[in-house]
Amino acid sequence: MREIQVIKRRISPEQKERRDHMISCARKLMMEQGAEVSMEMVAAAAGTSRSTLYRNFTSREHLIADVTLDAGHRLISILSKRDMPGETVGDNISWLCQQLALMAKSNNTLLAVSIGNLSAEDPAVMDAQGEIEGLVSGIFGVALGGVALENRKIVEQTIFRYLLGSFILATSGKLTYEEISMDLRGLCRQMMPGVWDKATGAS
Repeated sequence: MREIQVIKRRISPEQKERRDHMISCARKLMMEQGAEVSMEMVAAAAGTSRSTLYRNFTSREHLIADVTLDAGHRLISILSKRDMPGETVGDNISWLCQQLALMAKSNNTLLAVSIGNLSAEDPAVMDAQGEIEGLVSGIFGVALGGVALENRKIVEQTIFRYLLGSFILATSGKLTYEEISMDLRGLCRQMMPGVWDKATGAS
């Protein structure tokens, strides 16, 4: 197995702001034009040079991976600010499955780019995969509240793999997002029998 090493450096608040701006511009372009977006297009949209863009992102694949992470963290932030509608973990998980499907459907083009990029053998992408998978923990943590979930890591890995496979099918038109919502709810209920009917906030 090939050893992967991605060098990460500290950046100033100003550099982070510029980097975030590049990611934001890339995200907007990918939502509109999908996989056709090039580094040159992103640099032009961000008002910077191609060389500056490459100083921040070693490759187009690296940039897409960071756009994916940014979108995931934005989703967690949006969900965490909303009041959970149910009284039990099951109620909130069911609502969450619907929200995930709706948001994925409304961002289908960007989702297709992100999913396709995960198979890239780029060191930066491979380095980011663990963090991308970890987004599931943040997303479902919102619905779980303070409820402890047995075998949580295994549950989250299973959910991530289901979502990865189902999103591949959905972005290619072979599965509907409504079907994903229903199937994901069923999977979660099957994997969380001990907490499904528990009141949120319970330990």
